[in-house]
Amino acid sequence: MPDTQLDILLCPRCRQNLLTVLDPQTGVICPRCRLIYPVLDDVPILAEDAAIAAGAWLMGIRGSTPEPSPNAGEKR
Repeated sequence: MPDTQLDILLCPRCRQNLLTVLDPQTGVICPRCRLIYPVLDDVPILAEDAAIAAGAWLMGIRGSTPEPSPNAGEKR
């Protein structure tokens, strides 16, 4: 993920600037919420349900690739 893209990314929960996690291809972290958002194919997945707690990340729990919601696209 290019540094210019990282400069404009904000945490969807608290609007804090995000930082890279060791390798920018791996994930971005919110230092305030301590949530890590995965990066897939240079695209950060900034959905709270895709976020992983920093403690779980450090223990090796990475989760899986986020799946689209079964109700995505349905109007209420």
